[in-house]
Amino acid sequence: MDIPLTQPAHPDPVIVLANWFQFGAGERIINPCVESRMLLWVVSGSGRVRVNDRWISLEADDFVFLSWGHEIDYDASAELPFRVGGIHLIPHHDRLRAVKFAVSHSSSDALARSERRADWHWPEFEGIKRGSLAHAQPLRFLSHYIVERFISSVPAESAMRQLAQLLLEEISAAIRQQTFAPTNLPERLRKMLEYSRSHLEQPLTVAVLAGVADCSPASVHRLFKRHMATSPSRWITELRVSRAKHLLRSSSCPVYQIAAQVGIVDPFHFSKLFKRVVGQSPQVFRHQGRLL
Repeated sequence: MDIPLTQPAHPDPVIVLANWFQFGAGERIINPCVESRMLLWVVSGSGRVRVNDRWISLEADDFVFLSWGHEIDYDASAELPFRVGGIHLIPHHDRLRAVKFAVSHSSSDALARSERRADWHWPEFEGIKRGSLAHAQPLRFLSHYIVERFISSVPAESAMRQLAQLLLEEISAAIRQQTFAPTNLPERLRKMLEYSRSHLEQPLTVAVLAGVADCSPASVHRLFKRHMATSPSRWITELRVSRAKHLLRSSSCPVYQIAAQVGIVDPFHFSKLFKRVVGQSPQVFRHQGRLL
């Protein structure tokens, strides 16, 4: 579906479907034309999907973010079929028309080519984007929350619009982070990254990372520069801010508690750092994206 020439100045996304699905052994499902931007991830098991003409093997924690109008062929493993989560997002939905919480999966569906729904041109999201939720904990927490929120009660349009904005932010952050995080990272660097993600509330100095990986501080800097295209301190700062963004919009914890949870003891320093990276204070960021 083409973007109308009269499109508004900004997209107005909304989540219209979110669910879990457990495949049977060797089960195949084909959806010929899905009119949504879809986040798909594997909760457990394995299999593969064909998106348009491209086959992609998927295991637990793998995710893909798919473009509008995609054809998808699910092919579950015969030994350990995958259980998946899926979130369908409409990039722009007319505010004057009621949102129907469903997705067109083929050209014959009633919602196909709906005038109230449209794609949006996002250069960073074009094509098939892949990654691992093991390296994107905020996206993991948020995506699970969205599915449980969606299936536990009748979805509210206001909440699904707010969640759509936050979901796009976290997908964008995950894509940027994993652009420099291929799966064939050196074992020492992988240990440092995993330790940092699971001990974010603790001091994470170069000396600490060197101890985790059993290497010299010089090696820590060299590994980050070569494989992550950044310094250890900058990568950790971005990780702390990303986690803080998720906590600010998904909890009611005071800012000073969130600062401590991401390893910054001084709330004043946290606020300055957050504003420098995000462009807004923690309080303003939280106010503009309240979920509940």
